[in-house]
Amino acid sequence: MNERQKGTKPLSAREKIARLRKTFLEQLPARIKHAEALLEQIKVDPSDHVVCAELHRLLHSLKGTGRSFGFSELGEAAEQCE
Repeated sequence: MNERQKGTKPLSAREKIARLRKTFLEQLPARIKHAEALLEQIKVDPSDHVVCAELHRLLHSLKGTGRSFGFSELGEAAEQCE
């Protein structure tokens, strides 16, 4: 059921972006822990291309999404790691 069906006013673009930004921030600690765990796996087996690819995707996502939401330092750090 969407907002109109519920009888509430649809969210503005600004409100939608604010919600997405909030969700990103809430998920950030778990994403960083996941990146750290992947890095530890790579230290054990640097030839594990699946783990390397997963870490690269995660860092790439943090770089782009972080910058999109105004976290330029996070984007820069993720790019350095990428």
